[in-house]
Amino acid sequence: MSALRTGIIGTGIAVNHAAALQAIPGVDLVGVDDIEPDRAAAFGAWFAIPRHAPDPESFLASGPDAAPVPVTPRSAVTTIRVIEPVLGSADPKGEL
Repeated sequence: MSALRTGIIGTGIAVNHAAALQAIPGVDLVGVDDIEPDRAAAFGAWFAIPRHAPDPESFLASGPDAAPVPVTPRSAVTTIRVIEPVLGSADPKGEL
């Protein structure tokens, strides 16, 4: 079975998320996005994450299988805008 390719949208409170994801066998942390590109790059360097994106849409277009979104009030509007299309494509059984 191939690894689950995941990433993080929003680095402000995501240090524990990144550490936890990297500790799970079979999960590859492959990307990061933040509203501040320099912060995404620094976070990516700290956790050896190979890619960072300038916005959530570009990040999701790069093809991760999953992306935890540590939500803060500041990022809630962006989070909703990004996940609405994903939720809208779910079938009645909850499968994408």
